[in-house]
Amino acid sequence: MRSGQVVDVPRLAAKAEVMREDQILDSPEAMALKEAMVDAIFAYVDHLDCQGLFYQDDPDDPDDMPIVKADTLVITAHPIDGVVITVKGGAADRLFNHAPDPDPYKRNP
Repeated sequence: MRSGQVVDVPRLAAKAEVMREDQILDSPEAMALKEAMVDAIFAYVDHLDCQGLFYQDDPDDPDDMPIVKADTLVITAHPIDGVVITVKGGAADRLFNHAPDPDPYKRNP
C-alpha cells in the first residue's frame, strides 16, 4: 500500500450508524418518550386485563389456576404503515389466524 492511499474499512459506515443510533436512543428526549410510551402501554394492558381479555377465573373451580385467554399484547409501529396492536392468543387471533390456545388446560372456547 502506498502512502496516502485511502482504504475502505469494511463495515465502518455501519459502525458509525450504530453509534449514531445509540446516541439517539439514549438521548434524554428519547428516554422520556420511551417512558411515556411504556406507561401508556401498561395502562392499556391493565385496562384489557380488567375487562377479562387476558385471564378468567375457572367457573368450575374458582380456586384453580385462571384460564389464560390471551398471552401477549403486540404493538408494531411503522413510520408509514402506522401502528398495529394485536392481542396474541386471544379469541380473534385463535379464530382468524388459527393461533394456538394459550391456556395449557385448553379450557377456552
